[in-house]
Amino acid sequence: MRRDVRSDRQRGVTLVELVVTIVVISIGLAGILVVMDRTTRTSADPMVRQQAVAVAEAYLEEILLKPYDESTASGSPEGALGPEADETNRTLFDDVNDYHAMASNGCVTTTAACPTLGSCACDHNGNPISSLAGYAVSVQVTATTLNGETAELVQVSVTDPGGTTVGLSGYRTPHF
Repeated sequence: MRRDVRSDRQRGVTLVELVVTIVVISIGLAGILVVMDRTTRTSADPMVRQQAVAVAEAYLEEILLKPYDESTASGSPEGALGPEADETNRTLFDDVNDYHAMASNGCVTTTAACPTLGSCACDHNGNPISSLAGYAVSVQVTATTLNGETAELVQVSVTDPGGTTVGLSGYRTPHF
């Protein structure tokens, strides 16, 4: 019996085929590692952005739950945007307009982790939240008309420690 020469040649791989296979696999692996590296470097960004959104939601909810103006809060006529003279800090704000251009993130006290007013986002009582150091909050209240009715547009912007700003807005009407 005679052996077929072709079958002997097809039993292994040549050196050229082996080198080409190694090069192709290396290029694919390098591409996967680059993608993994970029993903790992930016993995904290969504968490920081979500925290900024949560801070903005908390401030916006607090503001929109307040009465529309002084006349609905206490029966006295409404003044200009911003707090009245007797409302010296956020704990005394009693209507939506009082929050316009709120100073120092609405903070009224400091802590060791937040040594200056406004260096942290604060709770509704004006106490700084240490884990929110570096978050800056800005509030703008603008009188507007919504479907033919008087309304206040409340815009809350939160800047995270990385400098990215997230904004939320809502309307408050006299007929909540």
